[in-house]
Amino acid sequence: MAANGGSILNGVYSNSIYEFSMQIPPGWAVLPTPAARIAGSEGADAQRPEVQKELKQVILIMSENAPLKRSVERKQVQIIAMKLPTTPGPTAAEGYITYSQRMAKEKGLPVEFKGSPEKKTIHEQPFSMIQLEETTDGTRQHISQYVTTRGQDLLQFLLISPDEEGLKTLEPLIHSVQFKAAKPAKKPPTKEAATKPKSN
Repeated sequence: MAANGGSILNGVYSNSIYEFSMQIPPGWAVLPTPAARIAGSEGADAQRPEVQKELKQVILIMSENAPLKRSVERKQVQIIAMKLPTTPGPTAAEGYITYSQRMAKEKGLPVEFKGSPEKKTIHEQPFSMIQLEETTDGTRQHISQYVTTRGQDLLQFLLISPDEEGLKTLEPLIHSVQFKAAKPAKKPPTKEAATKPKSN
């Protein structure tokens, strides 16, 4: 987790690389990320030549602590970052969801997207959100996918539950996400400022 810029203190997860924080449920476990299976649109990403595995990084996976349940039967949160080849425009998050939706349908992936992407704003950060269902190991999973951009990165926040009611209980987590204010771009000195003599 620390290698991905993450730390947890007093029930709050913070990421120093992508500059956001998020509350986490008490008692949940952080899972190892190297061999993680990404929910939802992983199959669609494989069809995109610009989405290379080395550009995609699982930042955090955390799961409810329920040892008697299979992993697909537990509520879970996944956060994934993807480095884009160019700085994304204002419609990049929605475009990513729309592309994943189309590819899932064309490739016959076991993913069913519900409706069209919706625009959401959480603590002044714009997101595109869609709900989907995915069958994994014979178990139906309900997923809320929130996508946003930060600099040249696309970030996905995936809320996952084996039932719709459980998915609703995860909504406060995404609404706790707060990004640090973007640093203002440095303006080059004006011609007058550059030529103005310094006063002693």
